[in-house]
Amino acid sequence: FASLLLYGQKTIETRNNEMFNGVEGRVAVHVGRRPWKDTAYLDRLNEAGLSAERVKHLCSLPQGFAAGDIIGTVVVGPTHLGSHEERGSAAVEAGVVARRDDMGKYLTPVSDPAWLPRGVTVPGRPGVWEVDVPTYLLALPE
Repeated sequence: FASLLLYGQKTIETRNNEMFNGVEGRVAVHVGRRPWKDTAYLDRLNEAGLSAERVKHLCSLPQGFAAGDIIGTVVVGPTHLGSHEERGSAAVEAGVVARRDDMGKYLTPVSDPAWLPRGVTVPGRPGVWEVDVPTYLLALPE
């Protein structure tokens, strides 16, 4: 899902807990090492009319990036508990790249993705944590 965030396809992050509550502003995006087992997001991308080639591109990391890397940054907005109706709306399902029953209850808007020039390998941790990224890699969008 990290590549979907950095390519701008995924514009809402969801969780079943308040992990992002109180976290706003530019944050680093880390790619987990464990592959995601559920492939329902692929169905959502196909249903959106994207070609198989485009889906493959959106779900792949560019050369120089790998699982376990910080790959870029995004701006996260305020987290809120989404209602059943809101989570089932076409706009939210498209932004999450998931159906209501496959997403978390807490919604966090994500914007302004910026890829790093190369990945920075760091050990992953659950939740949100601080990480040092060399400043020369942080050429942010204007």
